[in-house]
Amino acid sequence: AYQLICREVVTGQGRMKLLYAWLLEPVFQAAREETRSAAVLLVLLCGLLALSLLLSLRAVFQPMRRLEEAAQKLGQGDYGERTRIVHPDDEVGQLSKRFNDMAEATQRQVEELTAQEVSQRQFIADMANEMKTPLTSMIGFADLLRRSELGMEQREQALHAIVMQGER
Repeated sequence: AYQLICREVVTGQGRMKLLYAWLLEPVFQAAREETRSAAVLLVLLCGLLALSLLLSLRAVFQPMRRLEEAAQKLGQGDYGERTRIVHPDDEVGQLSKRFNDMAEATQRQVEELTAQEVSQRQFIADMANEMKTPLTSMIGFADLLRRSELGMEQREQALHAIVMQGER
């Protein structure tokens, strides 16, 4: 392909037409090379941009991932789990602080409930032990009355012992 340029030129001999033909293949070849170079550069820039965006997003979402891990551990019963607050003034920092406050309150509640359960178990064990002795006596005297032919005085003594142990 050629580009044809036509100009009128005024000379001392009059007007003349100047025709010039210019081969366009070198121009097209240079444009193709520049386009190819620009495309390669664009792909490399896009790759670098994607990589930097990925690294930036990972850094930005790292506190959220830590918060999620801490919430999962808390949900599995690790009530001592807390999350590290990186930037206390941003939204994630505030959320982390609230999470830590919630985890602290939950841990306190669990410890209180555990202490109450231990106290209740001890109370029930003590109560059972305290009731065991009089009940054993009452059962023994009642069984004596049922199985034996006792005189009236012995019978009265056994009934009196049952009443006394019951009141105890």
